[in-house]
Amino acid sequence: MERADADAVGAEGQGVLLQPVTGGTGMKVLYLHGWTSAPGGVKPAMLRARGHEVVEPALDRRARTPTMLGVLEAHCARGADGSLAAVRLAGDLLAPSGAVTRLEAALRGCPVEVAAVQAVVARVIRPPRDFVLGIGPLRTIAETIVRAAA
Repeated sequence: MERADADAVGAEGQGVLLQPVTGGTGMKVLYLHGWTSAPGGVKPAMLRARGHEVVEPALDRRARTPTMLGVLEAHCARGADGSLAAVRLAGDLLAPSGAVTRLEAALRGCPVEVAAVQAVVARVIRPPRDFVLGIGPLRTIAETIVRAAA
């Protein structure tokens, strides 16, 4: 999977992850909505009209944590089993975009418990290649996600 370029993502900064659809020319798109957009919007409709399969989870749970640089935001959806179905991190932080994308993907299916989320964070964010600066201890990520998903 790869993160789409900025032109495909849009001005609101929604995340779009692409992967080929088996047996077709379209892509399977995981469309993660921004702060003011919602499922069923114009951009997902445009992607469908172009032959793509679009999955757009409602990230209906949110939390914010004040940090050194401003704020860390976690946008979450929970699955039927209560685990994390989708997570999107945003805010005032410095990190390689690939690290954030990998972390968001790795959190799918994770139990909503600080220890479980922290274990995923520790497994994915591996210095020196991966880092998250400006939020204080990495535990801040886990605590913010769990508060959002509660």
